[in-house]
Amino acid sequence: MLESVIYFRGVPKTDIIAAFDYYIKNLNDGRPFILAGHSQGSIMILEILASYMKANPEVYRRMIAAYAIGDPLGKNIMPDIPMLSLPRILRGFRCSYML
Repeated sequence: MLESVIYFRGVPKTDIIAAFDYYIKNLNDGRPFILAGHSQGSIMILEILASYMKANPEVYRRMIAAYAIGDPLGKNIMPDIPMLSLPRILRGFRCSYML
């Protein structure tokens, strides 16, 4: 496993999950929301999708979209994030994965 992947699954993952959980429980008020991140932030979005959303399907139902850009998404993440669909073309733009 890459050293950066090991790093991101430690303290940063714990921190971002705690921050997102705080937002949902204290600030969101049941409203729809989007997730957006670039590069390292996109890795954290994938962590939220793989763990938090799996454990909290009622929160997932309120999510409008997740934009995890600047980091290639590989087929190896598909088993961890079942809500991702296969790649497709959308209006001429190549999309890695669609939620």
